Amino acid sequence: MKYNLKNIPENSEFLFFWGHQPSKDGSITKSCFSQWWKSDFSEDGILFSSAEQYMMAGKAKLFKDDACLQLIQNTRDPKECKKLGRKIKNFDDSIWNENKYSIVKQANLLKFSQDKDLQDYLKSTETKVIVEASPYDRIWGIGMNQSDPRVGGSVAATEHSVMSMGTDAAEQETFKRLITETYPNGIVSIVSDTWDLWKVLTEYLPNLKEDVLARDGKVVIRPDSGDPVKIICGDEASENIHERKGVVELLWDLFGGETNKKGYKELDSHIGAIYGDSITLTRAKDICEGLKRKGFASTNVVLGVGSFTYQYNTRDTFGFAMKATYGEVNGEGRDIYKDPITDDGTKKSARGLIKIIKEGGQYKLIDKVTWEDEKLGELVEVFRDGKLLVDHKLSDIRNRIK
Repeated sequence: MKYNLKNIPENSEFLFFWGHQPSKDGSITKSCFSQWWKSDFSEDGILFSSAEQYMMAGKAKLFKDDACLQLIQNTRDPKECKKLGRKIKNFDDSIWNENKYSIVKQANLLKFSQDKDLQDYLKSTETKVIVEASPYDRIWGIGMNQSDPRVGGSVAATEHSVMSMGTDAAEQETFKRLITETYPNGIVSIVSDTWDLWKVLTEYLPNLKEDVLARDGKVVIRPDSGDPVKIICGDEASENIHERKGVVELLWDLFGGETNKKGYKELDSHIGAIYGDSITLTRAKDICEGLKRKGFASTNVVLGVGSFTYQYNTRDTFGFAMKATYGEVNGEGRDIYKDPITDDGTKKSARGLIKIIKEGGQYKLIDKVTWEDEKLGELVEVFRDGKLLVDHKLSDIRNRIK
């Protein structure tokens, strides 16, 4: 039985599952309901190792891509099957939506009917409603985990300092490490305009497309400078083709997606965007209208207030921010800085070791100095490795700034 919010019985008892890994002792757990659970079954003499493989083979058959079908049948890795399934030729989303449920249903009938242990486990659930509680899948899952309290929280996210430590020359490698090693599943938001947002969207992401699509989760691209409306929706007056298209259209060109029932385009569930700073009510409306004019759903982007206050004074208003400017990796010094191509220079930060000097009663900042010069300035070390070295009283600080 396929349930939704309209037909689910009252007072239903749910069995939530997410993930496909077997238990350490080899016993069957609720993870067996995953499409990626390894369990051999056959149909018409053809052996399948998982429901995922069966589904992708069925998809290839549906669109008569025999070459891709052969590749799918020759691999036992469900992750690889999924990747191959995204390369099927002549794919038509509307045709797939009409047939995918019956294909997956048949896969599970074969899987559970041909394995006695799986069959017994399924029967033990009795009348429970089986629910895939994946926060990253709104097609086969419910788009949330079972303990989702619907309260404020955060996802894995990077900042400019993280990207800087990877260096601008190796930014693509930093992206790859983040999505394949550091955060191989789940949502990860990656700040993408530390240097050149358009290069990230048109050079790095195409090279990382297969890695993004193979993840069990969503990669969220986060621009953080420039006019939010133009960055997200595009700037029609720009002579640069990438700037004219904007973030959402460029992501659509690369990853595609689906058209929802209201006729608006929604990005593939593995990719998204966020502009998490300086969004006023007016800007939010302008962004939604801009996306609407282009045929995109507003759900393609998440918006946030960020450093804005109700008075719309920000750190940029005062020209002040507390930032890391230098770090070391394996003894090698690296400048930490950002210089967004989409900004007017306001957000360009100091880089490397810093020296502060006092001239005519005014403080002056000099960056990119040596360790020797850094020690000669007005800066005083107050914090090291979690320990407060200088403890100033609030009264002393007030007297100093009078």
